[in-house]
Amino acid sequence: MFSFQIPQGVHYSDRMQFEKFQTMTALEATDFLEQFREKGELLLRQRKIDVSVMSADDLAQGLAQLASQTLRVVLPTDLSIPQSIRNTQAYRDNAWEFTPDSRPLVIAGGYLLGEWFHRTFENLSWSTGNQAFLTGGMPVIVGFRSNKEMPPLLIAENLFHRFQQQRDSSEIFETTIGKWVSNI
Repeated sequence: MFSFQIPQGVHYSDRMQFEKFQTMTALEATDFLEQFREKGELLLRQRKIDVSVMSADDLAQGLAQLASQTLRVVLPTDLSIPQSIRNTQAYRDNAWEFTPDSRPLVIAGGYLLGEWFHRTFENLSWSTGNQAFLTGGMPVIVGFRSNKEMPPLLIAENLFHRFQQQRDSSEIFETTIGKWVSNI
């Protein structure tokens, strides 16, 4: 049985994390999806967040609220990375991770995002990612035009990461929601 915890020190943008999902069997991926949904529902209930009554604006505000509660810790310099990369502003800006206490907020955000789309649009449903895509095996929402798959946990991780860097840009949530709605 797989844990639905996002491993500390591993961001969903890391190639290794994608490989973890891609190497899961169909049964393991389905089990992970079920655990993710159960944990997400519990986390929202604990925070008294009711996805069934949310508008798109409420969703954006709920995601921003969860993101604003996350904390981060700076990572030590990775000396295995070439100095030319370590000396860039982009490397320094991204040399951090969410604290262990913040990880459940990312899980809650991913579940909130996916569940809102699932409940709001009858043609969308939860599934596991197509193995032909980089997000293969991940919890995804399917039913979008052009066979697009929404990986809500990956999206929440990235949005919360961007929010941590630019706390005054809560429009990133509205923009992301709007882009996915336009693909239905």
